[in-house]
Amino acid sequence: MVTNHLSSSFPEMSDEERKEVSSKFYQSMSDIFIESMKGPSLSYEEIMERFKVVNPEVANRILDEGRSVVMVSSHQGNWEWGALCISKWLSSLPVILYKRMSNKYIDEDFRKVRAQWGTEMCPSDDAKDGLTKQREKPVAYILISDQSPVRPQKAFWVNFFNKPTGFVHGFEMQARRYNHPVIFFDMLRVKKGYYEMRLKLITENPKEYKSGQLTALYAKHLEDCIKEHPEQWLWTHNRWKKLMPEGKKLVEIEETEFACE
Repeated sequence: MVTNHLSSSFPEMSDEERKEVSSKFYQSMSDIFIESMKGPSLSYEEIMERFKVVNPEVANRILDEGRSVVMVSSHQGNWEWGALCISKWLSSLPVILYKRMSNKYIDEDFRKVRAQWGTEMCPSDDAKDGLTKQREKPVAYILISDQSPVRPQKAFWVNFFNKPTGFVHGFEMQARRYNHPVIFFDMLRVKKGYYEMRLKLITENPKEYKSGQLTALYAKHLEDCIKEHPEQWLWTHNRWKKLMPEGKKLVEIEETEFACE
């Protein structure tokens, strides 16, 4: 699967270049597995030294103005460490939407670990209550949105790595419904055991965008980031297993709309 995904996503690479990316990817996944197991035993000082947010002011400025934000990312770098320490970098409560694990005991253990420093975990099947809950202070709603959609007919379809690709619509619906500013962030390894998160403001006024355009912008930012560090994305996920349903159209946006504010 990894070989096929790399071949179709990077046709300009030679076979040797793709083999190198594949090898680095598997090494990266091994590192993330070990790090994720070690994470709960790290002290606060250790994890904050190993996982830094380069520019938290991008989100904190908006949160300090009393406005909630939607922060959207992908399975890149060590997302488990990101969930563990994000609360220490933001000035308001982070609420992470996640998919429950099939084993309820393992799910509960992971949920406790991720929430131990102040992050609120909201299962996706309870998302409606979690997103509409009345809160006294602004919130940073955090979603990982690069999964293959469960319901292709309801997904937004965009051109992603040269292929029609369906994207879940949750973050865009939340942002446009409440006009929450949207921030894209990546989580990249800078050296073994050390990561940096970078925030990028997509828009402060999502209601100005047509349906699907925010998702297309997210996909564009994600593709650009993956191209910079292809070995750090989750290529073992069968991202293109769903085909675009008949009658669906690709979301079209102008190239100039890719510029971040």
